[in-house]
Amino acid sequence: SGLAESVRAKINDVSNVILSRHDFQSKVANYSHWLEGMSANVAQLDEIPADKVDLTLEKIYSLLQEYSEKQPMLQNIYEEVKEVSLQYNAQESEPLNAEYSSISQVNQEIEHKLKTKMTSLQSWSELLNWHTETINSLNHLKYQLENENCSPEYIKKMIEESDDVINNLIKWKQA
Repeated sequence: SGLAESVRAKINDVSNVILSRHDFQSKVANYSHWLEGMSANVAQLDEIPADKVDLTLEKIYSLLQEYSEKQPMLQNIYEEVKEVSLQYNAQESEPLNAEYSSISQVNQEIEHKLKTKMTSLQSWSELLNWHTETINSLNHLKYQLENENCSPEYIKKMIEESDDVINNLIKWKQA
């Protein structure tokens, strides 16, 4: 009876370890699958037409939010890898450490790509907005000069406004 209970306890322990590893592998597989999908989404953001910059920025914000929401899952995977590493020798825990390192590296690359793309697109958006404002200002000046009998004072004011546009152009060029 004591031997049977001892064997049953060992079987239960082994069963618990197997279930625990299966659960861990399932978490890793789910996170890896999510990373693959996220990588595909980020890759779609490589060539953006000028008229889609703001829409793409919204998509990047959404992807960064999703990324942020998944980080606790990666932290949980890390905690489990750390726990296993403490329980087993280095040789037994090496495959888990390698798998976690790979996932972590891909995770960091995705974050870096998203942030880099966001910064670039924010700059493009600012430039496009400035361009539109400048074109509108110049068109307004042109219209005023073509359609009104302008006094010398008014022409001087228009020259000052065009100088402001030129100065802004120089600032953008230097930035």
